[in-house]
Formats: sequence, structure tokens, C-alpha cells
Amino acid sequence: MREVQSVGNSGQGHSGDATTAFDRLERAKIDEEYAEVNALIAYLSSILADPQKVLQVIMDELNEIKERYGDERRTEIVASSEDINIEDMIVEEDVVVTISHSGYIKRTR
Repeated sequence: MREVQSVGNSGQGHSGDATTAFDRLERAKIDEEYAEVNALIAYLSSILADPQKVLQVIMDELNEIKERYGDERRTEIVASSEDINIEDMIVEEDVVVTISHSGYIKRTR
């Protein structure tokens, strides 16, 4: 990174000292954030470089999702001794069927 140097007295008096301190503080924050981002990049790159680590991350995230959202089944699946009739699956409704002289059929609800 490039450092900026102050040249001469710019006529700011003592406020220049406060500005310099502020600039140093901001610079320190930026350097710290830069180091954190570089560490994150190194960590993520190491994960991507190793297929076992990728699988482990996937398993960890799936287990976290399971713990957060997994709950007991709310319905019970049982074998039924009763036969299901296909006609029981059809909804009964009143309709009007019209057949024209030309042979066209129309259903109206």
C-alpha cells in the first residue's frame, strides 16, 4: 500500500494534528479489515483445494439445517387394509353437458 505524506504547514494549526491522528486510526481500521479479508480468503481457498474439506463443510451445514428446522413427522404413514377406489378420488360436481348438431360437446359448470 502507498503512504501519503504531509508537505509543509497547510495553515490548519492544531486541527492538523487531530486530522493526522484520525487518519492513522482510519488507516489502522483499514489495515485490520484487509488482514481479516486476506485470512478469510486463505481459509476459503484451503477448503476449495481439498475435496474432503468441501464435503465436511457440506455435511456440517446440512447438520446445522437439520438441527434448526428438523422436527418430528406430523403425519403417520401406515399400511391400509382398505382398498382405494379411483372413483373416491373424483370430486363430484354439478355440470351441464351440451351436444351440438355438429357433434361438438361442451361441459359447463
